[in-house]
Amino acid sequence: MGPQKTSEEGARRKQASISYIRERGIPYLDSMPELPPVAECRWKTPEEIARRAVALLIVIQYACDVAQGEELGESRDFINNLLRKFGVEEQLTNNERELLQDEHPTNQAAINITWQYEAYWVLIWALGLVEKLDFPDQVCDCDYAIQVVSECESFDEFYKKTSIRSHEVILDEADRIYRLHWACVDSRIHGKKAPAGMNESIVMERRRGLFWMIGRFDEGWDDISMDT
Repeated sequence: MGPQKTSEEGARRKQASISYIRERGIPYLDSMPELPPVAECRWKTPEEIARRAVALLIVIQYACDVAQGEELGESRDFINNLLRKFGVEEQLTNNERELLQDEHPTNQAAINITWQYEAYWVLIWALGLVEKLDFPDQVCDCDYAIQVVSECESFDEFYKKTSIRSHEVILDEADRIYRLHWACVDSRIHGKKAPAGMNESIVMERRRGLFWMIGRFDEGWDDISMDT
């Protein structure tokens, strides 16, 4: 983690997150570090976010087929054609490529990627295609998640629908999910359910998407740190 840095902006954001958490009766750790101010983050561009979102959604559809025991040859061809159609082959991560190339992908590898619907959800929220992020106790609307891309014939058509939210708003959500994740982990290691009905998998995947966008440590998608 290195030495903790503080800033007026970071302290204000941290306290706002703690107020939100405290109002819901959720435990928090006051000594958790602040996230860096907006100017110190390594932000992904709107186009990078949009391309990551489209590539991820397409691979998730293949992961769902793997998890459901579908015939994979036909599914793989369909998915590769979609990736080419939208021009997002280069946006695949190593884990996603491995899933697509593995002749006998494991069910667990597929499930890990299907959970990333929740990470995809925060990407399309940041792109203005989801009105708000609800409390992380219910899975996202998968039908709508698919629709925002499937109704488009090209990446450009999809991208034209987007309107990126402000860096401040995205960082506010990243800070909040960071602290909610601590509450989930703390409960789990003490043998308790996550507080306020939270689903830790939803929290983790939202954190992946948010932390990737802000570029806190400039980590790759597959390598986002989940320390609390």
